[in-house]
Amino acid sequence: PSTPTPGEAAPLAAGATDYEVELGRLRAGWDTTDRDYLGPYGAAAYRAGLGLGLTGEARAEWSDTAAAQGFELHKDLGSGATLQALAAQSVAPDVGGGGRWGAGLVLPGEQLRWKLTFAAADREFRSATGGAEARRGLRMEAGWRWRRTSMDASFSRNEVWDAVSPESIVALGSSFDLAKQVQLRMDVSRRFVVDPAWRAGVSVSLPLE
Repeated sequence: PSTPTPGEAAPLAAGATDYEVELGRLRAGWDTTDRDYLGPYGAAAYRAGLGLGLTGEARAEWSDTAAAQGFELHKDLGSGATLQALAAQSVAPDVGGGGRWGAGLVLPGEQLRWKLTFAAADREFRSATGGAEARRGLRMEAGWRWRRTSMDASFSRNEVWDAVSPESIVALGSSFDLAKQVQLRMDVSRRFVVDPAWRAGVSVSLPLE
């Protein structure tokens, strides 16, 4: 809910298809017990290459608290650039129905990559967990890679329903390839206006084989 932006699935060639199915149970948080499970969850998506650089995706998800379905289009602009647009509708027993929509633009490059996304939602729109989305959100990202090092920066601004001021977050991250399939990642972010706070993290990725 804090970053309501479109996804970033790769465009498909004409005639190609892809699908996914998810089944499980929702949990209120990591430090919970069996009594804190929210109930069953399911989702299904189907993607197809429509030709002329267009990829369409239909997705539905449901739980005890809400059900949602939507459609997303990806347009290949050439040279790896992609334009995205989405629309979704949800129904929840306590608030009724609501809509969500958004758009995104990805501009790749050999070393520098840009991404701009925007999304907005009605007050009544609910995710499968029952949570409300932000009223509107804007996110800008830039990534740079040189040899075995990559760096990225992002800025997001979200207007939450009933909040006095919008929430803004600035984040910086860097990754280093230490060895074959071994990567070190460091991140730091700063939240402004609403509950100002710092967040930092370090992680190491190791192969299982």
